[in-house]
Amino acid sequence: MGFSMPFSKWIKNGAMTIFFFLVAMEIKKELLDGHLTGIKKALAPLLGAMGGMVLPALIYLMLNWDGHRHGWAIPTATDIAFALACMSILGKRIPPAVKVLLVSIAIVDDLGAIAIVAIGYGSGLVWGWASAGAVLFALGVAVNRWFTHPLWYALLVILSWVAWYKAGISPTLSGVLIAFCMPYTGHEGQYHRIENHLSRWSHRFILPLFIMTHAGVALTGSLWNTVATRECLGVMMGLFVGKPLGIVGALIMGKWAGWIHYPSMGWKQLLGLGWLAGIGFTMSLFITYLAFHSPDLIARAQLGVLMGSCMAAILGSFLLWHGARNVPTG
Repeated sequence: MGFSMPFSKWIKNGAMTIFFFLVAMEIKKELLDGHLTGIKKALAPLLGAMGGMVLPALIYLMLNWDGHRHGWAIPTATDIAFALACMSILGKRIPPAVKVLLVSIAIVDDLGAIAIVAIGYGSGLVWGWASAGAVLFALGVAVNRWFTHPLWYALLVILSWVAWYKAGISPTLSGVLIAFCMPYTGHEGQYHRIENHLSRWSHRFILPLFIMTHAGVALTGSLWNTVATRECLGVMMGLFVGKPLGIVGALIMGKWAGWIHYPSMGWKQLLGLGWLAGIGFTMSLFITYLAFHSPDLIARAQLGVLMGSCMAAILGSFLLWHGARNVPTG
């Protein structure tokens, strides 16, 4: 298996590795020194994200059980950037506690999506290369107290990328694993500076490039006929119905059972948060190209992603706007 790939696949497998590296850095920061510290606080986004991944997958499978089941993971992902963009538009009407919970759920959700990509959408595992990737990760963990220069981790990402690609697993996994190896130096240290630098590259160049090369929907029939397909409906209903109901249901049950703690908020804010998490977009499109290879199936799933994400963004923003009020943050 060589490295000859069209430009769009280099964006998907290469540039998106940087995006996932950044996501993993954000997860590590939140776990060590952020809103996910403490057992009950950490369990809240974990439980919410699990509900928000399981129910969309079940909805898709219910509609496609005797069809193209391989697309079950497409509606399980949340797009952090687009969800936060909607909240930014709403401004100060949204309490910080609501933003924190959404970001935490989205981060854990993305980690789950990355695991699904790595495990569920490989092209046939080659154990020798997979072992090499695992060894490189172990090396990064073992020496991170002594090796702190960013170039060391850049080299590890490159070598790990080759190993996971050759192993038949999505090479974006290299960005996640090596990011977890980086020593955390606090909000003002090197870790913070690297995170800010990568964030600018990710949001200004990498994500726009990915969207430009993968978001176009090439319809082979009428719009209505494409919408009516089970693949499109499965993705759309998974994002628009499964995501919010799965997240909100899991949070309510977890708090009732005393397992988790999350900030107090009105029911409109809680539902609005759940619907904003239904914006799949970048991650869902990414998984679409791993799940399907037929242009027709890709178009159906893409349209489902775009429609489900847009409806979730509109309803979530509406609920948060009208549900805005002063609530306790404890």
